[in-house]
Amino acid sequence: MVLAMTEIRTHVDNNGRILIPAQIRKECNIKRGDVFVLRTIDGEIRMVSLKKVIADARALIRKHTTEGVSLVGEFLQIRREEAALEEKKMNEYSNNEGTE
Repeated sequence: MVLAMTEIRTHVDNNGRILIPAQIRKECNIKRGDVFVLRTIDGEIRMVSLKKVIADARALIRKHTTEGVSLVGEFLQIRREEAALEEKKMNEYSNNEGTE
């Protein structure tokens, strides 16, 4: 895999801001108001758009799920089963309290 790379010098201003040169903004389709996640990895700062972070997370989840299956639905079913079990235990506890 060949990576395309643009290298331009920039600086940190007195307010701690870093100017992203127009050429890089255009190349990366960065628009005013875009939101980014900054990560440090081995002493390097990596800037990733929040849209890409979300898309990558969705793709990762998609690889581990069955198409047409709702993860939310599965989660809610598990919680319902746990709640029913807790309620059963509480009822058993309450019934035993009166017999002691």
